[in-house]
Amino acid sequence: MKRFFSSIVLIIIAVIVGFWLSSANVLEGTKIGEILSAIVTRIPAPALNEAQIETNNLLTDSSSTSSSAAQSIDDTTASIDYQLIESQILESLNHLRREKNLPELKINEQLQKASRKRAQETKELFSHTRPDGSDTFTVLTEPEYHYTYQLAGENIGMATYYLDEKGMAELLFNGWKESPGHYENMVRKEFTEVGIGVYYDGETLYAAQLFGTPMPKR
Repeated sequence: MKRFFSSIVLIIIAVIVGFWLSSANVLEGTKIGEILSAIVTRIPAPALNEAQIETNNLLTDSSSTSSSAAQSIDDTTASIDYQLIESQILESLNHLRREKNLPELKINEQLQKASRKRAQETKELFSHTRPDGSDTFTVLTEPEYHYTYQLAGENIGMATYYLDEKGMAELLFNGWKESPGHYENMVRKEFTEVGIGVYYDGETLYAAQLFGTPMPKR
């Protein structure tokens, strides 16, 4: 019995090796190569090949629709009410602060513009480091976003866009609320101003909160 199984194993190994030699054309032009080719042509192709072809077709179909999908993304992006999302986040933020007996945060125009810039930058690099490698708060030193502060803080977030504007605002806010570090920024009593910005790339919604305490005026 053992000899029988050993023979079967040797035959299987020989077939596998022969199949490889034939496929690789190692013995092409030889008598043994001709015999192996004849054997290989009689071995049925595995069903896996059909699945691989179907998968490849699906991938091709996906690639072929990428241009039309891009058009849909542009249309969808244009239809999103950025200001509604930002205002909903602000409303939730100040509601939280009222619950903690803290003064509400006021929107600062410079922080608002800077937060929108940061939201867009986090698409390229989701980090408190900017895409150029500089620190987050260097954005507040740029002329367009200049803001002189005593204290500043930042929260960033991202989420796949699958709800309406109010739903996405709530989703992002709750994510920050449940994270100790982000929550600490939102309830820090020293902060008096905030900017809230969002950016949508057609699939993911990016958001940033920039908190600030301005330098006192002289």
